[in-house]
Amino acid sequence: MCAPASTDGIFRVWEAKDPSPTIDLNNHSDWIVSVKFSPDGKLLATGGNEKDKTVKIWDPIVGSHKHTLHGHGWAVYSLAFSDDGCMLASGSCDGTTRVWDVSSGSLRLILPHDDYILRLQFTEEGRNLISRTPDMTYSWDISVLAASREVSVEASGTLLSKRSEHNEGDSSVMSGVSQGYFFGMGQAHRVVMGKVTQREVCLVGTMQEEYRITGFAFHTDRVVFACTDGSIVILDVSRLKRELDGKLNG
Repeated sequence: MCAPASTDGIFRVWEAKDPSPTIDLNNHSDWIVSVKFSPDGKLLATGGNEKDKTVKIWDPIVGSHKHTLHGHGWAVYSLAFSDDGCMLASGSCDGTTRVWDVSSGSLRLILPHDDYILRLQFTEEGRNLISRTPDMTYSWDISVLAASREVSVEASGTLLSKRSEHNEGDSSVMSGVSQGYFFGMGQAHRVVMGKVTQREVCLVGTMQEEYRITGFAFHTDRVVFACTDGSIVILDVSRLKRELDGKLNG
């Protein structure tokens, strides 16, 4: 399954072998710059660029739209779901992290930063949130949200620590591992797949020359590539896994 999110602001869900869209949905008004699966893979969050400024939550299986989240003043470069999938954090170039209730789409919390937010991570079963800017790492106590499910934009997280740390190059967007399988992008824009325990890899496909990978996510049977032209490609790789197992075990 493919879901390109292109510069025309349309979210499309494709079958991997069929170049024509099967579902066409009105998505962001401009480029999508971040994408994140929920831990169980049943939800997909996307963040828009500096013109769009919104966060959207989708059902990635059927392509249905669930919520559009407004409030950021600039591009949304980082997204993170809590482990139970009940909360979504979004980090923006406006210097804020916003925490949302996934079920209702309501804003729960706003956390201020000194710079734009690169990465987010829930910890301690959703009671803490780690946020990283280019030069700082913040740790927040957000347990106030667990104490009450009532929507309140007045709630405030407690800053536990703030330490100087260079974060811009601490993760790769060119490869990923999930359930013992490896995905990556090699020379000549070739996307390859293999098993962590084997040296041999199989060619999945080739990205067009004009594409450059800027984001990567891998969840069970789905792989997401985000490209500099604003497109996002989601691949259902369950069949490829079976073929790879047969080739390596044959």
